[in-house]
Amino acid sequence: MDFLPHSFTIFTASGLWRPLTWSSGLKRHLYNCYTFIILVVIYLFGFMEFVEAMHNFGNIEEMVSASFMLLTTGNVFCKAVNVVNRREDIINIFQMLNDNVCQSQSQEEDRIQAKINNRIRNNATWYFCIVQCAVVMITISSVIQNIPNRTLPFKAWIPLNYSSNNVYWYIYYYQVIAHAAVAIISIAYDTMVPGIMLLTGAQLKIFKFRCENMSAKVEREQRKFNLSKVALENKILKESVCHHETIVQFAMSFNDIFSTVIFVQYTVSSLVICVSVYRLAGMALNDSEFPFALFYLLCMINQIFCFCWYGNEVIIESLGIGEAIYKMDWSSLHLRTQKELLLIMNCSMTPIVFTSGKILVLSLESFTAIMKLSYTAFNVLQQK
Repeated sequence: MDFLPHSFTIFTASGLWRPLTWSSGLKRHLYNCYTFIILVVIYLFGFMEFVEAMHNFGNIEEMVSASFMLLTTGNVFCKAVNVVNRREDIINIFQMLNDNVCQSQSQEEDRIQAKINNRIRNNATWYFCIVQCAVVMITISSVIQNIPNRTLPFKAWIPLNYSSNNVYWYIYYYQVIAHAAVAIISIAYDTMVPGIMLLTGAQLKIFKFRCENMSAKVEREQRKFNLSKVALENKILKESVCHHETIVQFAMSFNDIFSTVIFVQYTVSSLVICVSVYRLAGMALNDSEFPFALFYLLCMINQIFCFCWYGNEVIIESLGIGEAIYKMDWSSLHLRTQKELLLIMNCSMTPIVFTSGKILVLSLESFTAIMKLSYTAFNVLQQK
């Protein structure tokens, strides 16, 4: 993919995004088999954790311990299925950004896009590092604690007797591989979604830049092509309307594809955060699992914070369209053009929003709400 190359490279490595050039032939069939195997590995990993959690139903301590990874595994499986099932829709929304009205038309617009691309790359690097640190922590903790005692890294129902050496190592490696797959898919998805939000924000910045410089562009092209000023205004205004409609359609398509999974993420993050805090509250600082639990908590908070932060940025950028239009030299434009600009300003009073399950708007207020909900759930667990 031309957009978000880091995220889609990780998706390809994790078996969820077949390269676009592999549309037929042996490579396509082999990659589809790889995708199926990855989905089965994650599903079985989550299923065994679910059975173990149900087995300990009623015992808060044991159930919290068993469901610690279960919630994340279930959420990642939903993300994986979402990417595989909505592949064509994801390709289509990125094709919207290849439209002529969305392409950079000046050096300043190139700088705006380059700045956003740098943010996307830095965010992907940062998130990759923090998740990988959590994976390394749990692996080191497992080597220290589990291997000498012949126990498994994660609590799960195992329909086999793994007291023998060979069976133990098969199951141990399976859990390590499944956990790594969950982490890799989580990195790809949780950098792709904020990346799409940042791309939306970039288009809004470019749109506002064009609005602020519309009158200057009209004068420049009038001198260059010696055309009627009214005709040029209509042409540029039509392009602006098409650009705005494309941005709105892009955001609506995003909500259609990702909104349900983000709602699952929102719900799971609330539970995982409170469970993580509950576990940390009962651990000593010198506990070998403490660093992992802390890193895991930071991953969950960062995960939902990025969704809410960049969703909030899009709201702010979209609400600034009216101000950008007002900043232009609108008095030099034709009266009809001024009236049409007023219509655009009126439409921009309703902000572009990204939603969670078409119920919650992704904003900083939503992040505050999830932290309050997690704290409430933690207090409930403490009273048990």
